[in-house]
Amino acid sequence: MLLYFNHKKRYCDSNEGIGLFRTAAIMGVIILSTGMACATNARVLQRNYSQQPHQLIICSFGSPTSDMEFANTQMKDVNWPDYLDHNVTITELSRGRSTNHTPTALGPISNDLPLSAPQRLSSASEYGCATNKNTIIFLGQDGTERGRWSRSVSTSEVFDLIDQNTVGQGGSGASEFHR
Repeated sequence: MLLYFNHKKRYCDSNEGIGLFRTAAIMGVIILSTGMACATNARVLQRNYSQQPHQLIICSFGSPTSDMEFANTQMKDVNWPDYLDHNVTITELSRGRSTNHTPTALGPISNDLPLSAPQRLSSASEYGCATNKNTIIFLGQDGTERGRWSRSVSTSEVFDLIDQNTVGQGGSGASEFHR
């Protein structure tokens, strides 16, 4: 069933849409944009972030010898089933590699990102990582910064931020969760 937006009536009328489709089909013309007009003009849709994951960004840009040690210290304490339950992914950025870790009940699914060294630095800057020190950044489902540390962060600290955000939905975001 094809729906379109009737500008005079300011609503979508499926019966008129079917008539338009029949007329177009007889003429050998298919009009695809009329269904989109109904969705975009009749009501403005707001993005729903509830299915977006929280992100823990590990920025390992201290001294070259400590980069991997910093990331490994953070990663060794991750309880993957709990991260799955709380919908938290981990992105690891360093001079040497960029990897996304998606939690599962049995452990992470890790995907190395094919980025060159300049692309890794650019990506890290876009996330807000300092490229001269080790940092961990926690982003909420809406992409706002909820926490920042220059040390390893415990699972309970991450989950406390999620719980605070769930309880205080009306909060202003990063400033009340920034550490």
